[in-house]
Amino acid sequence: MNRNTIKKIVVVITVNTVVLLTLLIIFDLLFRAMGTQIDKAAVAVQSESKKSVSFPNRLLNPYIGWIETPGTILKERLSQSRINLQSENDPDPDWLYITRNSLGFVSKFDIPLTKNENDYVIAVMGGSVAMWFVLQTSKEFIIQLNQHRFFKEKNIILFNLASGGYKQPQQLNLLNFILINSFVPDMVINIDGFNEAALAYANLKSGISPAYPSHSHWTHLTKGFALSGEIRKILGKHQRALVKMKQFSGLAQKFSFSSILSFIFLKQQERWKNEMTHQEILYIEKSETIAKDTRKLTIKGPNFSTDLNDIATIWQWSSKLMHDICTANQIRYFHILQPTPHDPDSIRQFTKEELKRIGSSDHLWAQGVRLIYPMLKAKAEELKDWGVLYKDLNTVFLTSTESIYYDICHFNQEGNEIVARAIASYIKENLISHYQD
Repeated sequence: MNRNTIKKIVVVITVNTVVLLTLLIIFDLLFRAMGTQIDKAAVAVQSESKKSVSFPNRLLNPYIGWIETPGTILKERLSQSRINLQSENDPDPDWLYITRNSLGFVSKFDIPLTKNENDYVIAVMGGSVAMWFVLQTSKEFIIQLNQHRFFKEKNIILFNLASGGYKQPQQLNLLNFILINSFVPDMVINIDGFNEAALAYANLKSGISPAYPSHSHWTHLTKGFALSGEIRKILGKHQRALVKMKQFSGLAQKFSFSSILSFIFLKQQERWKNEMTHQEILYIEKSETIAKDTRKLTIKGPNFSTDLNDIATIWQWSSKLMHDICTANQIRYFHILQPTPHDPDSIRQFTKEELKRIGSSDHLWAQGVRLIYPMLKAKAEELKDWGVLYKDLNTVFLTSTESIYYDICHFNQEGNEIVARAIASYIKENLISHYQD
């Protein structure tokens, strides 16, 4: 290689190095400028948050424990990894953009609901599994029901009144609340079981009444207006992360024409979303400690002994009372026991992926399910004797060879569609004969 060739190579390397360094400096300046603006906005929001006394994502409710903040969208509360698991890798499903209504439930409908003559309103109650059932399978479920002559001329409205962490008697209380506010659905579907076993058991182990809302979802809201400096800092960090997440989300959309820039911005968005989740966990832990110290009666409930049988009885009588209230108001009531991987009666062979995700049988919630699910099923026999239309979905996934569960209790889009067909089938089989329409 002669001297001129070497010289040319050196020149090319030097020029490219200079260009690369220039681009890096430009990018660095760009991010510094954006960071300054983001920090200014975050500081402003953080300053405002000091005037606030409640965590922005959940509000105390005097009748049902808590509600999610009305007006917020579901996307603000979910990480991209959770979205992918729930939707089976659809990164942007339609349900992400549904707004929480005035009652704090993720729903396309609000209360009061103006009904047309041929509208048929089905209210779904329960925890997060019931909520995902509505969000992911409304179309499939309605198609299945419309196959029956009873629903042929009806416009079915599937109304979500379920929320993550809810357990009996929250559904019972909510039913009473909507009725006294003149919202009378035509049918109520109560999908429950896991929370009634797992979360009630967790309450019991923490010395809290199993009849009270889940302590990990609720106790931090009972702290009153006394916020410690530590909690204020957590709130401020959460607000700063929220501002940054929204900023980078906007930048990712604005620079969508550039694969590199959009990738960088999306990564930053996910980073700040994870930071929000981290601060939420810290907030709940710290606030719960304060609540336990200062609001013992509020969060622990009445001071009388309870055991596992009481948990099952609370579930049983809550459902019976829902049935009685519905019957008295000409509302059709169906009670569905949700499937769960830790049900001791389950004989399904899980996939390797599911076994990694459903968690250890030593988990506190899994212990609750193993101990209490058989008791719920025994109590269900009396429910049937009392006229409750009850369906155990324990075997609904028995023939499924694909992964359905993606954590200790939730299932993906395919799982929800299987559940939708099973519930629709049960309703069609029992509706006419039971109600003699």
